[in-house]
Amino acid sequence: SIHLINDLNESHIIHGINEINNLIKWISTNGDIKSINLLYRATEDGDSCQDFYNNCGEKGPTVSLIKTKKGRRFGGFSMAEWTDKKGIIRLFDKKAFLFSLDNMEKYNILKPKLAICCYPDENCLVYGNNGDGQGFYLSNQFLENNYNYECHSSRVYNVSSDYCLSEEKNFNVEEVEVYQIIFN
Repeated sequence: SIHLINDLNESHIIHGINEINNLIKWISTNGDIKSINLLYRATEDGDSCQDFYNNCGEKGPTVSLIKTKKGRRFGGFSMAEWTDKKGIIRLFDKKAFLFSLDNMEKYNILKPKLAICCYPDENCLVYGNNGDGQGFYLSNQFLENNYNYECHSSRVYNVSSDYCLSEEKNFNVEEVEVYQIIFN
């Protein structure tokens, strides 16, 4: 087999080969992965939505990892591409999913037309619709504030409506990493 170039080995969020292998297994249901490249690390590249879009915009499929200040680790994958065009852009993706590294669980998409949302003026890393009860998002300057929000009451992803991957509706972020997935 071809050696996979895998920046996940250098992650500040993911712990150990089992977590890496599970994540790769979940992503590779969409095709053979050629490489996984670090695009963005918030503590090094900045925590504004513009920093996120400058590093992650128009880069194809990505996987995002989030670590809260309470130590919860979760994220999302989408084949759809982040874009910082003006306005609110909802992107369709029937392959998108959320995951918890703490529970090693994957949560498939239930409403593909709301897979990710690009809302560069206000929020970034929006999985689900940019609104109450529709997934999670990080606000501008997300390392400094706690306006980051998660709720699954409208079930865009298959997460129980009374459960938060982050453990709380408003969470504080310690680190975010986004990786580009290149398929063969």
